[in-house]
Amino acid sequence: MEVADLFVMAMSRYKRQKYDECATLCTEFLQQNPRDQAAWLLKCRALTQKSWVDDLEIQEEGVADLLMGLIVNSKYRRECSVKCSKTRNIFRETLNRSTERYRDFTNG
Repeated sequence: MEVADLFVMAMSRYKRQKYDECATLCTEFLQQNPRDQAAWLLKCRALTQKSWVDDLEIQEEGVADLLMGLIVNSKYRRECSVKCSKTRNIFRETLNRSTERYRDFTNG
């Protein structure tokens, strides 16, 4: 197979989103032409696309999750040395501040 054909086939694999095959073909091509910048770029793009993480896949922590975390973390536990009333006051202050920030965010 000709050297130029390897690069064309690698570009074709990239367009079809077959990134592993594209990287393999680029590696074969680069063994014969190690200074070809287009092949290096294509190989890097293929490897990057292979491990790409879409922003939608990452779950963002919402306000409800934050408030639930505050509730769970501020609950009185038997082994805790902090008195319940002190914990309750801290929780109320934190909840009020968080609620005010959320209102300001949604209204402003």
